[in-house]
Amino acid sequence: MFLKTHQPSDYIHYLMAADKRITLNRSDDRVLKNYLKGYEGERHYYERAHRCGGLKLWDLSLHSPALAQFDFIHLYNGKVYHFDIKNYTGTVRRSGRQFVSEGEYYYQDILSQLNRADFYLTRLLREHGFQNEVVSRIVFIHPQLTLLEDSADPQIVKPSQVEEVIQFFSQDYQPTREEERLAQFMLMNHQSTHPHERIFYYPFQDMKKGIRCPRCRYIGLKSEKGLKKIRCQCGFSEHKKIVLQATIEEMLLLKNAPLSRQEIDEWTAMCPKAITRVLKENFQMHYKNRATVYSALKN
Repeated sequence: MFLKTHQPSDYIHYLMAADKRITLNRSDDRVLKNYLKGYEGERHYYERAHRCGGLKLWDLSLHSPALAQFDFIHLYNGKVYHFDIKNYTGTVRRSGRQFVSEGEYYYQDILSQLNRADFYLTRLLREHGFQNEVVSRIVFIHPQLTLLEDSADPQIVKPSQVEEVIQFFSQDYQPTREEERLAQFMLMNHQSTHPHERIFYYPFQDMKKGIRCPRCRYIGLKSEKGLKKIRCQCGFSEHKKIVLQATIEEMLLLKNAPLSRQEIDEWTAMCPKAITRVLKENFQMHYKNRATVYSALKN
């Protein structure tokens, strides 16, 4: 059972919304590309890990005393298994603690980061009375990776070994009460905010307008008259009101301020009556400088 799945941070969420609507600066572009590459690998492992028994958590950040991030945690048979997913492709050679791609790109501190996370997780558990052994592994998930090693390392799982990992966690395993207590402790101590992330807001008025397909990321979906759903050439299909609500929420994120009705009309190009219904049901209307604007509903 997955007790937690991945949710992008506010910063990543913003970058995904702004991507292709405006040119991201070099730093933001690099962060987003690295995130999407990593997420692709983690998503692949997540889909396969549904067959695993025990309690599972995807994307956990714990503070003890420094902040450490864990891609996947499995609580199984009295142990805590920590997997750091790497979505590398091509040929990577390993010599000692160094990993270098065929293009001579040096992957820095792979094992050091794993051991750091292992150390802090073990420390946190001991400080709060949990005696579970922590087992940490690097999982190279992409099938198109060739890892060249001088000798095998038990801390490393190659793509050809991932299925062995999945089969190790028996589907029939029932978690103990202590494992359930430990899982709840981890959830309660998860740090959902990232202290070093800052959002640099790009000019909303300069962004490309239009409805984005959530599957293929294409911008420019059109609402066809007489159809209840919006469709994309990639095969995505969803009810118009759901797509419209999501689009307005994305606009609010990008602008970081309330929206005018004119902005919503121009951005979505959808039926005015449909826009009115969605705004009335899902957003808050108020007045600013004698104009009507819309913002998210207060919790």
